[in-house]
Amino acid sequence: MTEWSACHNGECPCKTVYASDHPVAKVICGDWGDEPGFPYGTVSEEEARDNALLIAAAPRLLAACKTAMEWLGRGRLMGTSSPRWWINW
Repeated sequence: MTEWSACHNGECPCKTVYASDHPVAKVICGDWGDEPGFPYGTVSEEEARDNALLIAAAPRLLAACKTAMEWLGRGRLMGTSSPRWWINW
């Protein structure tokens, strides 16, 4: 599994998320929109940090979801012998 990390745990003003050898994403903060002076909205510093940390956690979250789906597919939910529901990817 590829590990991703937010620069300085999301505290760096660059808000860049990195894999081991390349950048993955750059999270914005402040005003955003199509043209300067006409913002659609604003992303706070705290929200940008949280977004960077969430993006950095994506590979671990995906692995956890795959593990959960394997367990559910094998009927291990509440000790049943057959799956109770399905998710199509």
